[in-house]
Amino acid sequence: METKRPQNQKLIGLLDWKLVFDEIDLKTYKDIKRRIEQGYGLEAFNIDCKVVDETEIGKSSSIRIDIENSGLVDIYDLECTLDVDPYAEITPRDPVKIINLKRDKKKRINWRFQPFILGSHNVSINMTYKAVSKELGEYDSEYEYTLAEPIAVKANIVPQLRLLTVDDRPITEVYSGNSFILEAQVENKEKKVVEGVTIVPILDSGLDCEETEPHILNLEPREKISTTCRIMASESGEKTIGFEIAGTGIQITTKLNVLSSPLDFQKSTTERLEQRIAETAQNQFGVAVPTFPIRVFFPEHYLSKLRELQILTAEELNIGLELLKNAREGTIKEADVDQLLFILAPLADPAEGVLLAYDPLLSKKIISKGFFKGREYRLSEILNPSEAQIAAVLSHEKYGHGFFYTSRLGQDLSELARERLLNFKKGEVPRPSISKVWLRPFYDKYKRILKSLFDSCLIPNEGFSLFMEMEIMKELGGEFLKYADRKKDWILNVNEDPDGRTKDSEYFDVTGYDPGFNPYKEGYDLFSIIYKRLNQRLCVVYSLMLAANIDIGLSRTGEVLNIAMSPEDLEIYLLEADEEILRCDWRLFDIKTLVWDNVETILDSLKNGCYKQCPIIGGNANCPIERLFLERE
Repeated sequence: METKRPQNQKLIGLLDWKLVFDEIDLKTYKDIKRRIEQGYGLEAFNIDCKVVDETEIGKSSSIRIDIENSGLVDIYDLECTLDVDPYAEITPRDPVKIINLKRDKKKRINWRFQPFILGSHNVSINMTYKAVSKELGEYDSEYEYTLAEPIAVKANIVPQLRLLTVDDRPITEVYSGNSFILEAQVENKEKKVVEGVTIVPILDSGLDCEETEPHILNLEPREKISTTCRIMASESGEKTIGFEIAGTGIQITTKLNVLSSPLDFQKSTTERLEQRIAETAQNQFGVAVPTFPIRVFFPEHYLSKLRELQILTAEELNIGLELLKNAREGTIKEADVDQLLFILAPLADPAEGVLLAYDPLLSKKIISKGFFKGREYRLSEILNPSEAQIAAVLSHEKYGHGFFYTSRLGQDLSELARERLLNFKKGEVPRPSISKVWLRPFYDKYKRILKSLFDSCLIPNEGFSLFMEMEIMKELGGEFLKYADRKKDWILNVNEDPDGRTKDSEYFDVTGYDPGFNPYKEGYDLFSIIYKRLNQRLCVVYSLMLAANIDIGLSRTGEVLNIAMSPEDLEIYLLEADEEILRCDWRLFDIKTLVWDNVETILDSLKNGCYKQCPIIGGNANCPIERLFLERE
């Protein structure tokens, strides 16, 4: 559709003042300057331009200008040239000449404009002429008039838009910090070739294209082509995204919801809660774990990290990734739900700190399948935690397990875990990787007994971590306490180990536990009894440190690990002898019994303020529990 450009644009001839000053006297110069400043230019044109704003490829369109000499002098030998980029043709090509254009007279010039490619085409009009002034005599002048807007060239192009993850899954939501694919699909409905289809992304702030060059396509008749570019989402919020065919006005957009990334999640809610929990653990329990970072990953990255740490085998990684793929596509089987929960569960690793998976979108999607009846809280705790759930995980993993790893036995187990000789997630002793061949002799020698050593501390480790979680949440109060009460009911009313670590255990078989028992319940009950009898949390914490005060003589010489005790001696103490020297759980049972039987004696020491000098908070008091423990028969 043709539209009129703005009319009566006055172009005033501005002379080179230095040149004028050199050639005329000052009086004449001031008179010329005054006339121009008042709008009475020595020469001027009123130009009325009529041109299409947009046209179609292959078609010719009209460009017309009416030139009126509204100046003070006559114009002659005027030549008008229409200039355009190389992707269009102007007819006539040669300059249009006007011999004489007197004052107040008008001339019309017409051209035909025919584009070859899509996009915006800039058009300008150049005019050169001679003029005669009473003051200046004859002189040459030149003007260039650029059309205000470029001409948009269109074709019968049908666009489509898709937003995809990097593995080709359609999305409407993405996390900041993640990249995704913008796919532009264009179809040529013309009966001729369309050149110069230039695809340019449309991006809101916080979306950045990782490619700087636009995509330029040439489409055959009836051809459909797809092209893609990678986009990085750098900030959260609802974003507009799409693409346009440059210079044509053809565009297609959609809305994309960019969610806060795990890094945002970690830096805001987690760090804020971590500060509160750290203060509570220090002030109420004397527990400090300064060097135990909290790290958050997307599920797929989480599994890759577990593989890197040799916590998952290559086969288990592939299984986990397949389960995640099925969960995202809504095809996960109910029989696979518990396996997915186990793989994605938070982990306290001695070398890496607290590792968490995080993906609210995935959590919502797989809960909607209905397979998580009665287990929704467990899934949300793993992938889409509330503040209360985050606090519970931090309390349990960092201030429970993380503190246990500071004990004497915990430090040795941590050293073994750093060499990947213990898999705390599955309670296994994995074979060293090829890159650590030097560990093979140690592994072959101690493999069997290391599993029993790990099992011997499972009850104190999990029980203490659950106790810390429940008590810290109690101190935080409100929704934190309500959540802790719900979780306690769930985890303590289950008779079997939800993680399956107490099944098929030689250690638990010979020490008289029921197959597959719940170590959380067993350990939590022991620490709860100590706390209820003494009403002093420092006593609970010191009971753990006392139970785990076991030295197996682990040392390192260069890369070589050594244990002072032979595997035969370790086996005797862990699997044969009816005593608790190396059995962390039996030592805890003894401590609980001593507290129960000697509660009045211990309470007298507490009344005398022994807790004020408790070794847990850096004091040197003679702990009544430790004294009773060392004096036992």
